[in-house]
Amino acid sequence: MMTQALEFAGTAAQIIPFEFHKKWKDPATNRWNKHVYLWNGKRMTGVTTVLGIIAKPALIQWAADMACEYVDQARQSEKFTIDDLGEILKEARVAHAQKRDNAGDRGTDVHALVENYIKASIQNNGEALVESDGEDKMLNAFRKWAVDNQVRFLESEKKIYSSEWFVAGTADFTCIINGKRYVGDLKTMKKMWDRTPHFQTAAYMKMLVEMGEEKYDGTVIVNINKDTNELTEYYSYDFEADIKSFEAALTLYRTINL
Repeated sequence: MMTQALEFAGTAAQIIPFEFHKKWKDPATNRWNKHVYLWNGKRMTGVTTVLGIIAKPALIQWAADMACEYVDQARQSEKFTIDDLGEILKEARVAHAQKRDNAGDRGTDVHALVENYIKASIQNNGEALVESDGEDKMLNAFRKWAVDNQVRFLESEKKIYSSEWFVAGTADFTCIINGKRYVGDLKTMKKMWDRTPHFQTAAYMKMLVEMGEEKYDGTVIVNINKDTNELTEYYSYDFEADIKSFEAALTLYRTINL
């Protein structure tokens, strides 16, 4: 659990009733939940939960493709018989979930490696370290990006909130590039399909400023393709449009989940 204390001008430090729990038992249901943010003991909505309301039509086709690929691979097996078809179709229905979970595990591993690298860089006065532990290709792609762009890291995995929105989240990193301040997020997708990640980081930006930080100039999404290890960076400076888009998603989320 974590509780934050903030200092306000002219007053003693005040305890802000914001908590983060890696695991939290809901007293109403007695069920355990992961990565929970609380305000005065009440569960806040996560930024990524809010943005989950935005339709992702490409995922529907992807799931269908995974099912067809599974059936096709099974059909080509020397051991395949028509009697196996029922079981194969049953397994094909969840082939996309297996693929998603495997990709999620890889993404989690890379996030942990990058987090450690950023924290080590912060201890180096924020300057991106030229060397990094291990030979992970995705980590090395991120390290090369940071060194080539002379990135100076400010914070890593910061837990943030907005009491106004009653929303919270975790910012992957904040940094300075070419004299400009950015809120950054690491993605490990095949490609960035739409602007939703910028809505996410814009929300983080607003929350950081609400919590008393200096204003930021923009957001940066660093995407590393899990299949090719290719890194692509996406910048956004349209804060107003990105925030309006997030707030529209928040309104829709809250209206649907009354």
